[in-house]
Amino acid sequence: MKYTTIYHKAVVVPEGTPNPLFGPETATYVELVDEGGGQFIELVQYDHLHTEQKLRIEFTEFEHICEVIATLRG
Repeated sequence: MKYTTIYHKAVVVPEGTPNPLFGPETATYVELVDEGGGQFIELVQYDHLHTEQKLRIEFTEFEHICEVIATLRG
């Protein structure tokens, strides 16, 4: 039987974070999600009260959003 590896989740934290998996208010969780209607990206952050903030981005929107961010950034 052959297997394949699927990378679907990553955590972005500031460099030097002492406990990167236990410091949720400094982390951004990036996940590839599919609930049956096609894949999308989900970004999750937690505030200082550990309240979850979630943003879902369709792949068809992603490139355009990146272009807009680059424009705003200058």
